[in-house]
Amino acid sequence: MKSISTLILICLFSLGLFAQNAQNVYFNEVRANDLNGDDVEFIELVGPAGTDLTGYVIVHHDGANASDGEVWRHTIGSFTIPDDGVLDFFSSPIGFYVVAQSATVPNADITSMPGLLQNGNGDGLVLYDGDPSGGGTLLDAIVWDGTTDMDIDDPGTVSTSVATDENNYLHALVDDDNTDFSLQGPSRLWDDDGTGWALDTATPGALNASQVSGDIRLPVELSSFSAIGSNNEVVLRWATESELDNIGFELWRSTSREGDYTEIAFINGNFTSNERIEYSFTDNQVSNENTYWYFLVDVDANGVRTQHQVISVTLDGSDPNDPRAEETITTYELVGNFPNPFNPETTLEVNVPVETSGPSEMTLTIYDVNGRFVRTLHSGVIEPGNHRFMWDGQNESGLSVPSGIYFATLSAKFTRTTIRMALTK
Repeated sequence: MKSISTLILICLFSLGLFAQNAQNVYFNEVRANDLNGDDVEFIELVGPAGTDLTGYVIVHHDGANASDGEVWRHTIGSFTIPDDGVLDFFSSPIGFYVVAQSATVPNADITSMPGLLQNGNGDGLVLYDGDPSGGGTLLDAIVWDGTTDMDIDDPGTVSTSVATDENNYLHALVDDDNTDFSLQGPSRLWDDDGTGWALDTATPGALNASQVSGDIRLPVELSSFSAIGSNNEVVLRWATESELDNIGFELWRSTSREGDYTEIAFINGNFTSNERIEYSFTDNQVSNENTYWYFLVDVDANGVRTQHQVISVTLDGSDPNDPRAEETITTYELVGNFPNPFNPETTLEVNVPVETSGPSEMTLTIYDVNGRFVRTLHSGVIEPGNHRFMWDGQNESGLSVPSGIYFATLSAKFTRTTIRMALTK
């Protein structure tokens, strides 16, 4: 892979290593108790339109001390989140998935929920992007109605002690009651501690009563962060897919992962943007034969600071521009498409790592703004390395599709990531 030892480390949100789940799919509403026979209970998820939920798993836990282990689970069949006519703060379409107890629940996508939701104190739900016993990533967790041991041993992988924007943060909601009201999340779901949830008139498959939008994404969508070490120099690069009220980025450095970090630079942001923006900074206050650790903090107009993942790089004095130096790809990455907007065709760039467990398998699929399947660009085994796929604006039948917003989704081992594309004619 590498002929000289320049270290390139790339960290991506699609691996779920960062705070706040990469898929931006969350619990948004739950009706766990009702007036007449528990026949109108339901669970609602919210996420970006075009997100493939196939294989996602919702696990129900009775958090009472005397009851351990899951009560039931619901595995989502073939389903792509539709455009339900709602936009998030970045003007991107979002939609809902509703699994209900019966067909009397309006807008239900599935009417065969495996069991009831109200079993006693501390009932809760955990969302995974796949079978948790097979490597599925934990995306969101909620609990209601009193004390619970979900954060101790049931399942014990969720916590109220971590940061509120961590995937495994357990959102402790207000108590439910035996009316036909439902537990409803606020507009901003990604770091709410549970106190933003309220009981109100049920709205399955639509915005909650108190929501004004679907603020399901971090103010800054950081899609990549890399460090390239060379001769007494580190070049840091990162990219955002969107920004909201972003004043800029603090860049912090340390000589050890757990050591004391020093802010070494502040790089101005682009305030509010829906386009991909690339940044870079060269740190020349470093020395060869050392390892350095870096992280970014984005700062918004209200002074809210959000820290992103730590990365490291080792300097050995080699030249990163030497043609003999080959980049080591460490994860699947759907880099983006260019041009964007496009007409009549665009190229999608994908990075594929070496899989130690066997050949790499990947699917790259196009959906329209309503979540309908358009075209498969690749499905099956793929060699490690950098690949480019051309989409000519045609569907699976070879017919040209109309102007509009389309989504490309990369699905691979432990990875699912989506980019937004605009076709203009």
